[in-house]
Amino acid sequence: MKRIIAKYLFALLLAFIGTATYAQENPFDKFADSENLSYTYVSKQMIGLIKDWDLPTNLSLNFNSQDINNLHSVQIISCGKDAIGELKSEAMSIIKKGDFKTFLQANAAEVKTHIYSKDAKKGCIVVVITEIKHEMVVCVFTYDCQLKDLGIKTTTKYN
Repeated sequence: MKRIIAKYLFALLLAFIGTATYAQENPFDKFADSENLSYTYVSKQMIGLIKDWDLPTNLSLNFNSQDINNLHSVQIISCGKDAIGELKSEAMSIIKKGDFKTFLQANAAEVKTHIYSKDAKKGCIVVVITEIKHEMVVCVFTYDCQLKDLGIKTTTKYN
């Protein structure tokens, strides 16, 4: 099960690399030192290496090099069932206070995914929140350009 989740998250991470954004101050940085959460930060330098990754032959990905060049960082915050309530509450509080707009909402039998985005002072932020049974993952993509430069169109403000 963990292997399936890991593959799903890796594919999700790669799928959204071409649609994420950057902000001067990232409110999700506060999760870096949380005890009940797993936190991963991927820097701009590491992202630059994506072009050189040897991906499985059944994984076909086309990266827009301009979007990759604009990607500033990726944060991945995850937790098990004991901390889902805390992470969900904190993440949604950031979404509400930060004036994020809903980009996508998808609910399936065992997976719920919500994507929010917003322009910021020096770029934009895209947040992907995924719940899979008893686990939750928040992926935060920050870019050095505005959403319109990535072709992301938002339609609904989160209330």
